[in-house]
Amino acid sequence: MLKTLRYGFIGCGMMGQEHLRNLAMIE
Repeated sequence: MLKTLRYGFIGCGMMGQEHLRNLAMIE
């Protein structure tokens, strides 16, 4: 359970960084 939660959290963080980067490129 903890491992899944941790991997999910890291995945969300990576997706968030990619999303912010894409938004920065669009603006």
